[in-house]
Amino acid sequence: MSNRLLQKPSLRMFHHDRDVILLGKQRVFVLAVVGLAVESFLALAYHSRRGFNVLRWFNVKSVTFRNCSVNGVKKSTAEVLVDRTMATRALRIALAIAERLERFGFRVLDAVVPEYDRTKLSVGEHDLIGDRKGLPGKSSLEIKLRTIQKRHYVETVRKQVRAEAYHGTSKRFWKTAIEKPQHEWAERVVVMVIFASPLAEAFDIVCETLPAAAEPNAKNWIPLFGWETVTVPKASPRTRPVPAAATACSADGPADRQRKRKIDELYSKLRQHTIHEQVMGSVSDFLNEMAKEGKSAAKRAKPTVGEKMPRWKKRFAWPAYSYVKSPKFRSTTGGGKEGYGATKAALSDIYRQLE
Repeated sequence: MSNRLLQKPSLRMFHHDRDVILLGKQRVFVLAVVGLAVESFLALAYHSRRGFNVLRWFNVKSVTFRNCSVNGVKKSTAEVLVDRTMATRALRIALAIAERLERFGFRVLDAVVPEYDRTKLSVGEHDLIGDRKGLPGKSSLEIKLRTIQKRHYVETVRKQVRAEAYHGTSKRFWKTAIEKPQHEWAERVVVMVIFASPLAEAFDIVCETLPAAAEPNAKNWIPLFGWETVTVPKASPRTRPVPAAATACSADGPADRQRKRKIDELYSKLRQHTIHEQVMGSVSDFLNEMAKEGKSAAKRAKPTVGEKMPRWKKRFAWPAYSYVKSPKFRSTTGGGKEGYGATKAALSDIYRQLE
């Protein structure tokens, strides 16, 4: 396993908001922390052979950034806190990536595996190693989380991520892998998880591949899945483009912040119970509160919520135990011995679906 995942916690735990953490000149924001947490969950599932069904949010409570600066002080490593909300989100994303790859014919064999040059120096890591049905050889997969707020930024970010996947921070990652005699690589694959804002619960997963022997030209990258349905907002013709690095760390827009405040307000009014080591809120109460706010879709959804919960789970790729049926959540107005409870993340998805 990578030294990053085996790194012992430092004496001080840093926080991406309270501390200024820089990788080069780029500040670390929430999505960068979540991205490393996703990698950690994938390592636990595949490298440590634990699978996903036993993983819980508390299995990843921190991540380690290397060769960074914190509050103006250079550090070889810095341990950064991953709180419950971030860890729950990261586990959900990791599971969604794994399930999507499996549906497309990938079989994941390992995760977070260093690539060494002839002098035994690491030139980077394979986020995932697997194979793909019908393709001789192994697949090296790179996982990237990115915020893209305007449609015309897509190709800029796509080009940037391709280059990062090919060259790596060492500038020679993939060339080192494929120049080894009798290497078994068939392809370099980029899996990008796209968010409309850094804290957005919904996301698109897109995937494309570069054959091992091919030059990293745009024409040689082959889309595998997701690109045909990606739901990035359309760009305004008056909006000036910004660099991809800036869009990858951009802050929530006013609409996102207002929605989050509303969800927090509604959530505080719900019956809440801890089940499966997670705090769950009453779905029935949540829909009632939404209906009081004038959300007619919530009122219409309530009578058939039992049918909708499995559909929403599939649509939003919720991890295991994102919702439960329990007597603790039975309707306060009668109508059944049990009711549904869901995590705040799942309720947030429901809100976006019905608003």
